Amino acid sequence: MTLDRRELMSQTRTVVIKVGSGVLADADNSGLSMARVAELARDVQGVRSRNVRVVLVSSGAILAGRGRLGLNAGPCSLAETQAAAAVGQSALMQAYERYFATWNGKVAQVLLTGSGLSARARFNNARQTLRVLIERGFVPIINENDTVATEEITCGDNDKLAALVVNLVEADLLVMLSVEQGIFDADPRGGDAKLLPLIRDIDELAKRVGEPKPSMTGRGGIASKVASAKIVARYGVPTVVAHGREPDVLRRLFDGEDLGTLVLPATEQLGSRKHWIAFGSRPNGALVIDQGAASALRRGGTSLLPRGVIEVRGSFKAGELIAIVEQCGTEVGRGVANYSGEQCAKVMGHAGSEIEALLGVSGADELVHVDNMVLSDPIEDRPNGV
Repeated sequence: MTLDRRELMSQTRTVVIKVGSGVLADADNSGLSMARVAELARDVQGVRSRNVRVVLVSSGAILAGRGRLGLNAGPCSLAETQAAAAVGQSALMQAYERYFATWNGKVAQVLLTGSGLSARARFNNARQTLRVLIERGFVPIINENDTVATEEITCGDNDKLAALVVNLVEADLLVMLSVEQGIFDADPRGGDAKLLPLIRDIDELAKRVGEPKPSMTGRGGIASKVASAKIVARYGVPTVVAHGREPDVLRRLFDGEDLGTLVLPATEQLGSRKHWIAFGSRPNGALVIDQGAASALRRGGTSLLPRGVIEVRGSFKAGELIAIVEQCGTEVGRGVANYSGEQCAKVMGHAGSEIEALLGVSGADELVHVDNMVLSDPIEDRPNGV
């Protein structure tokens, strides 16, 4: 694809913009800066004036609520953090309502959790809801539902949520606004780090930076942005990571200015459904397979037949996502089950041609079809680096 930033931006019809807590924080990180919320609203409206559809994934609810609850900047319990989210989410949305209205903009709050996207039906429902909002001229403002989420609030972050939303709304570009100038080749606090203006192979960088760790004002950090850019790259979409406090940062980006870091799409890309299997969903159970079946799947182009299954773990229904693992626990891939866990247990070890006789129903000869399966990253042992 072209490396001309101006041409890239001119081709963008839908953009997901993720803004971190640090970008919206006041001088002492104790609450929201209304001036920065106002500036962001003006900048987003400028992007929309270019006939670009915008979806905003915004952190800041917990930040806005901590001060109101009298919580200091130190660690908080899960219950306190969720309470801060409950208090702060309304404050955050009130600020967005106020300042977008200044520029004749309309916003809509959308709260999501990882589990809310893990079922294909709910994923499609969220897609249709967002489509209606965008068509009616609203800017959807998405945040994790931190008042009820548990795993997300302790382990997740809005960076990954933004990456999943790119698939959800079929966006052409992800822009991540942080308190760093972009992605560096080392820790920028060390003094010797150099900004990477262009990244062609995000997979290699992701291996170097390791797992995301919590930051002072949010749960993201640069490692989280690298991981999210990797998810988006596999969907065939570029990512720009830039400093969210730069004046007119969005206008300048869409003018083609070389701000921050541009991450190019991956060479090997996944379609929307397989991308959802790999990144947007969580397994409801697992099929344990023998070495022969594992080798056959890794060679590619093969469905999972009952003959190679030696154990069924968990309870799942037909049509739900499951993991496919070896006895040692190594994950071979993930896919959509053609049969329930109970049915799989009855036919495992048998030939596919015996399924109808064993279950008394006519159906597929395979437990997971190759078209509904994504193989794991052989190095990281997780589907495509999840």
